[in-house]
Amino acid sequence: MDKFKFSPSEIYNTDETGCTTVQNPGAVVTEKGKKKQVGAKTSAERGELVTVAYTVSAIGSVVPPLFIFPRVHYRDHFIRGAPTQCIGSATRSGWMNEEVFVDYLKHIIQHTRCSPENKILLILDNHDTHICLSAVDTARSHGVELLTIPPHTSHRVQPLDRSVYGPFKTAYNRAMDGWLRSNPGKTVTIYHIPALVNQAQMTAITPANITHLTAGFQATGIHPFNRDIFSETFLLSRLTSS
Repeated sequence: MDKFKFSPSEIYNTDETGCTTVQNPGAVVTEKGKKKQVGAKTSAERGELVTVAYTVSAIGSVVPPLFIFPRVHYRDHFIRGAPTQCIGSATRSGWMNEEVFVDYLKHIIQHTRCSPENKILLILDNHDTHICLSAVDTARSHGVELLTIPPHTSHRVQPLDRSVYGPFKTAYNRAMDGWLRSNPGKTVTIYHIPALVNQAQMTAITPANITHLTAGFQATGIHPFNRDIFSETFLLSRLTSS
């Protein structure tokens, strides 16, 4: 911050989350004493997971997401109904790898329009795929300053975890519940996930949630910058666990 004087519009956080084809029903309200007689319609017991990566800024802007499907080869129809300008990829596991992350980094660069003369700060966890040599080289050549957060602290210092992914998962399950009610007897597949994510994004990944005063970039001490946001007890406990 001292060296580059990043404004909030130039501070970003990126992270992945998993979206599954298995429904996680919410609470059901019923009469007292009838709890055992009430249930909610769910999808298949065993499902598949699609990784979704989001990048948001400290002013609430959102880069169109990346979908990673558990398939050997990616096809464009996989992201039918997904958020506008999103991108897709495929890996055998459905998780991020080095090659896919570099492609996603280029996607972020395109949408943030950063350059060596107009740098951005990209905050992310220190997973191996995020700090591979090809990713570091791509970032440096396009004006992206990578900053990794300490291990075991993402639940406290990662804005997406603090402000967005909780409401997003709630909205995603609500969207899946609506789909199951509208399509009785059918099963959710990974190809339905992009459209469900699109519904959830419009509800949950909003500027209000991203920049909420008690969460997101402010609660993590990133913006406004606050190096004293966490107590010494918390910091010592993190050092001990590491």
